[in-house]
Amino acid sequence: MFKEKENCTFFDLQVKPNSKRQSLKVKKGIVYLSVINAPVKNQANKEIISIFSKIFACKVEIFKSMPGYKKIIKVIGMKEDEVKKILGVKK
Repeated sequence: MFKEKENCTFFDLQVKPNSKRQSLKVKKGIVYLSVINAPVKNQANKEIISIFSKIFACKVEIFKSMPGYKKIIKVIGMKEDEVKKILGVKK
């Protein structure tokens, strides 16, 4: 789900670490990201932030990590409509 608050946009992310290649897709309001790095010593999280910082060209944080490789991503300084457009989310 996407949510805008105080000039930031939050969205749900499902991560698949230890992948052979990076890939990104959006399905039913959830962003799925495959990353190459393992979830060891914060390497997968660093890769996630790097990927989304490049995609959005702004500061990105992992707002919350939850069990099962689920995260909430915070895109700072970008409206929800802009984030959805960049990710190719249809209205």
